[in-house]
Amino acid sequence: MVYLSTRSGHPVNFPNLFYDLCKLVPEEAAKYLDQLYKDTKQSIREQMQALLAEFPQGRTIVLLDNFEDVVDAEAQAIKEGELDEALRAILEAPPHGLKFILTTRVAPQALLRVLPGLQDSLELDQGLKSPYAENVLKAMDTKGTLGLNAPDAPLAEAREATRGFPRALEAVVGILRADRSTDLRGLLKELRQLGSKAEDVVRDLVGEAFNRLEPLAQEVMQALAIYGAPVPAVAVDYLLQPYRIGIDSSKTLSRLVSMQFVRSDAGRYHLHQVDRDYALSRLVEGEPEDRKVEPPPLNCYALRHRAAEYFKKTRKPLEASRTLEDLAPQLAEFELRFAGEDYDAAASVLIEIDDSLSLWGHYRLLAERYERLLQGRLADPVREWESTFGLGNAYTRIGRFQEAIRCFDHSLAIARDKKIKELEANSLAGFGFVYGDIGDHHKAIEFDQYALAMYEDLRNKEGEAIARGNLASDLQRLGRSAEAIKHFEKAIALHKGTGNYPSECRDTYNLANAYCDLGENGEASKLAEDALQLARKIGYRLLESAAMCLKGDLKVRECRFEDASGFYEEAIRTADEANSIQIQVSARNGLAFTCLLTEDLPRARAVSDEAVKYRFPISYASILAMGGVIALRQGDTTAARKSFDMALIEADKQMSGAEKSYYSAYAKALALAGLSLCQDVSLATAAAESYRNARAVSATSGIVQDQLQMLDALAVADSTGKLKLVRIAAAGEG
Repeated sequence: MVYLSTRSGHPVNFPNLFYDLCKLVPEEAAKYLDQLYKDTKQSIREQMQALLAEFPQGRTIVLLDNFEDVVDAEAQAIKEGELDEALRAILEAPPHGLKFILTTRVAPQALLRVLPGLQDSLELDQGLKSPYAENVLKAMDTKGTLGLNAPDAPLAEAREATRGFPRALEAVVGILRADRSTDLRGLLKELRQLGSKAEDVVRDLVGEAFNRLEPLAQEVMQALAIYGAPVPAVAVDYLLQPYRIGIDSSKTLSRLVSMQFVRSDAGRYHLHQVDRDYALSRLVEGEPEDRKVEPPPLNCYALRHRAAEYFKKTRKPLEASRTLEDLAPQLAEFELRFAGEDYDAAASVLIEIDDSLSLWGHYRLLAERYERLLQGRLADPVREWESTFGLGNAYTRIGRFQEAIRCFDHSLAIARDKKIKELEANSLAGFGFVYGDIGDHHKAIEFDQYALAMYEDLRNKEGEAIARGNLASDLQRLGRSAEAIKHFEKAIALHKGTGNYPSECRDTYNLANAYCDLGENGEASKLAEDALQLARKIGYRLLESAAMCLKGDLKVRECRFEDASGFYEEAIRTADEANSIQIQVSARNGLAFTCLLTEDLPRARAVSDEAVKYRFPISYASILAMGGVIALRQGDTTAARKSFDMALIEADKQMSGAEKSYYSAYAKALALAGLSLCQDVSLATAAAESYRNARAVSATSGIVQDQLQMLDALAVADSTGKLKLVRIAAAGEG
């Protein structure tokens, strides 16, 4: 069973739902699902389909309690798009072993309209009937001190007065324990005088119970209401210290638990939502300025600020944080500062944990919170810039490219309006980042160059080094390896000067890759080893996996396939741990190619099929085309034709910019060559022309050598020599 509830400190959201279910599957499956979650190119629907496949039968219950917290009461729709999409995917998926129970005071009507035949609603507005309501009352008076177990106790009348609502029954017991001057008969008389409507009975009873508490107990409940999530007694003490010097709330909390006012779970305390709403309603809202008044007034603004400060003090160091749960204090602090309208402070918290959340793949979580901040709420233009830039990065990672471009455009406008050149240069670099991922390398290079020029004018060596590295990477993707090498070498020298070891490691690897493209295998191997050793020294797992992948590529060129497989397998393990999508794709692609060259076709296909799942834009067409080669070599013409067709579509999409990527250009040529064998022999002419076009993008010896190896692997399936002229064109011989 999986249990999620905001009141339990483990709120209902997509990350918690996904990862809690992952805890119930075998370790290897959980690792794969973790990688899938962090693959920004996978949709939530695809991620949920993979997760549901691990629950083909049986019965696993998922209880989403207090679901009203995530429902917009006015729109009656789920607030968070990713959670809504996940639940829709669950309903629309083939039969599986998951059963979901949602308890809510506000129904998500939009979700209820999705395949209503698979859903069932149980209305609880009638409360418990006899004898269940009476039994609940008796069970809460185990010692018989409240008279609820007496033979003549008017329990039926109590059931009618409370409408049998469980929380109202608990409130009756709470009142009797809080006010020993009254008994059940006297209380029922008072309730008749209240004349509560059915829909108000719980609220009114909770109010009656709260008002009979001593002032300290009321303040303790108000403290829990401010936190809104389960907290230990020390958190309550911290919040109330300015008003109750030397407070020790533990005894009061224990008493409130026994009186049915407070819930307790593993030493943490929280309130039912009805109690929370009432406790908050008894607090004065105050003014935003009260956040900084000393001593603080007892009002919502001051208390939320102090509660946020408690979470700030309980943070784990960022360098020691490894999971989303480790950042729970920061996320709780964000919510309190946001609720207290301290939006700039909330932005500071989110910006501080942006790198960690990005590293772990929580881009959608980041995007949702940045979106909330950027609704005209930020006063500090620098915080607005940082939040807009952070949202642009998150959008880029989840493939919302046009929205990312709008964010970078807005961040650029802020920087120019405030005349902050550093931020302007960063915004330009952001444009280069998103256009590079889209595959529009012409625009990417244009923005890289703008950013580089600004960093040089500002004499910002670190910014200049990063911009040079980004520019070099885009040039390399276009096959302009000689130009790329010059920029990489300058970037590395600058990194060494600023002591930026991670960037030095990255660009050393990139420089090795550029030499690999030129066919200078010796220099490439030396630099790849340098990058590998530096990566291991500084613990840069992503670059460690990338360097091993490149060493595998170089071993393939030497036809040392066993060594190549070893490097690729190690690169896959390391890339999976580092959640590096690009290297996860590259290493699997390299291993599949090695298996193809050694005639291990079943394994080649299995690894290739795995690589396709990652859908990294730049190399996606190449992976699809190689999958077609493998399928054709196995005699599966239907699958081969499908892969080649998809590769052709993807390559054309990636080549729509002014400048062409050699990855996509050669992938298109290979796809046409494959289709000439399994569909239409006349396409061989188009394939030959495409290889000539690809050579116009880049004909460096290393790239050509790799492409000829792949074409020769396809030609094994060419029994009639259709590809002879195609190979001549690919080799530049005619």
